[in-house]
Amino acid sequence: PAAPAKPDQEVEVRIPSSEIKPPERMVRPSEGEPMVPLPTVISPSLQKLLNNLALNEQKAETEEVTKDAICQRKGCGKSRSEEGEPCIYHPGSPIFHEGMKYWSCCKKKTTDFNEFLVQKGCEKGSHLWANPNEKKVVECRHDWHQTGDQVNFTVYAKKVHPDQCIIKCNPVKIEVEIVFGDNQVFAFNKVLAGIIDPEKSKVTFSTAKVEVSMRKAEFVAWPSTFVL
Repeated sequence: PAAPAKPDQEVEVRIPSSEIKPPERMVRPSEGEPMVPLPTVISPSLQKLLNNLALNEQKAETEEVTKDAICQRKGCGKSRSEEGEPCIYHPGSPIFHEGMKYWSCCKKKTTDFNEFLVQKGCEKGSHLWANPNEKKVVECRHDWHQTGDQVNFTVYAKKVHPDQCIIKCNPVKIEVEIVFGDNQVFAFNKVLAGIIDPEKSKVTFSTAKVEVSMRKAEFVAWPSTFVL
């Protein structure tokens, strides 16, 4: 009788290591690209604390401020010498989504970043004065960690004033100015080790910390330090 047919054997094909190419990396953007303010989220516990602090400030005697004092409300920018002018500001947060830029309070959408920056406020209120030279620059404990698609930068500070904080990014740079406590300021301006997507990043304010969640533009591991 004829011998049974042998099953087809799998043939292993080996590609020389010299022909294996790593995936192409993104071209690193310029550090001079426009800095974008990140959307913010305020935790309910911090919002409750801020409401209580506001009530206490209303009861306290108003301190003298100089004519150089600047209104700290977003979109106002009036100096104390212009205190007769109304405070027209944005009570909401900046939103960047699918190429559109707008404030959460008035939702006047635009694709032009410069047009977004000069959008007039949508609410009238009292000025929030602060002398630029009265801020005390201090150091805060901070750390960072990463996942496959995100880098998180955390600053530990209590009684943060979100409406006075400035947190901006472009794809390769971060600028942070956190105002907390008794007019204390933590500043952190660095070049990033990787590339991020500012429109998919955000800032979360809570009672004891501020977390900047930066979405990676390419899902690769960053080096042992997230800034250069």
